[in-house]
Amino acid sequence: MEILIAEDNTVSRMLLEKVLVKLGYKVLAAENGLEAWKLFQQNRVSMVITDWMMPEMDGMALCKKIRASSVDDYTYIIIVTAKDQKQNLIEAFKEGADDYLAKPFDPDELKARIKTGERIVLLEKKYKKLETDLINSRDKLKVVFDSVHEEIVSVDKGLHIVSANRVFVENRGSAFSEIITRPYFTDKDSEKLKSRVIEAFETGKPQFLTDISADKNGNKKYCDISCIPTKGNTSEVYQVIIVLRDVTELELKSKKIISLNNKLKQAFAGANTKNEKLENALKRLRDTQT
Repeated sequence: MEILIAEDNTVSRMLLEKVLVKLGYKVLAAENGLEAWKLFQQNRVSMVITDWMMPEMDGMALCKKIRASSVDDYTYIIIVTAKDQKQNLIEAFKEGADDYLAKPFDPDELKARIKTGERIVLLEKKYKKLETDLINSRDKLKVVFDSVHEEIVSVDKGLHIVSANRVFVENRGSAFSEIITRPYFTDKDSEKLKSRVIEAFETGKPQFLTDISADKNGNKKYCDISCIPTKGNTSEVYQVIIVLRDVTELELKSKKIISLNNKLKQAFAGANTKNEKLENALKRLRDTQT
């Protein structure tokens, strides 16, 4: 880990640098806050140990600049100061300092505070990596969801929309930003679907139904709906994913096939009746011939 130190006193700076190098850290040293700020901009620094009172730029101004910078990685800041009043420490923390060390510093105390800061920096890096992995996973999943023909939407316990795929958004004729956080159910929506979603939240089990509605032209529309509960680490359902699949065409084809089958059965029945009549007529003809 690389540590930047800012100390205008030459003896204190050299002593601090010697202690840090002995502990195994790579050290960048600056004589004042302005020089430290330039080094910070040029290097990836995980920790800054700075004196409070310095010429050109003091420790508080350096804290402000670091916190206002656009650096992605978190920088742990320790203020080294002879000021030990409560109000002074509160001011240091308000300006962005994470910890402080009283002058003259004790090497063992310095080591302990650096180790604390190091743990926080490592946790921050671990969190950043986890966040990046989650974002990448979410983006990949979104690509998959946006490529399917079914409408997919997730709702929270309050039945508000938390995510939706491209097909769902386009079919609603709204922008994604207008749909998110909006209540999913309106007065026009199926009460049966609403009850199934609530049941999925309460039981933690998937629910299925076929919903029949009318399109804008008044024609019947058939939709197979799956309500899939999503659980967290506590096994409590925190979201329900609703998958809506338009099966109108399949339903119409099925009805058409059933209708054709019925007509075919009727045709077979008619043919059988005609065959029986022909057989009876043939029998009578044979009897007559005899």
